[in-house]
Amino acid sequence: MEAVCISVRRSNTFPIFAGVLLLLALVAAVFSLTSVPPTYPGNNQENRVKMETKSSGRNGKHANQKAKEAAEQKAEKVKEELDMMLKKPGVKTPKDKKIIQKLQDQLAHWRKKSKWSGENHSQKGKGN
Repeated sequence: MEAVCISVRRSNTFPIFAGVLLLLALVAAVFSLTSVPPTYPGNNQENRVKMETKSSGRNGKHANQKAKEAAEQKAEKVKEELDMMLKKPGVKTPKDKKIIQKLQDQLAHWRKKSKWSGENHSQKGKGN
């Protein structure tokens, strides 16, 4: 059997053409990243921040601030106890592991209570 050798001849302009295309794609990408979106009179950051921070009103979330502060204090107390148990030298017994798990659960509970912003009041639609 004879081996047939087929040679493919590429033009010398192929690498230049590919380089030009790559350069155009790079310029287009840079231009699209640097373009500034249009600004509208009511579409600025200050107005957006004012709207996001407003949390008053009848339908807003309400939480007892004293209860949140108390929950934060309890969470700190439990965190200190948990740190003491975790820093305990030596091998931890099954009893120690149960205590650590209980403290972790308590910490999660008090953190959840301290971060709770309140329930939404009056969720049903009013009027027509």
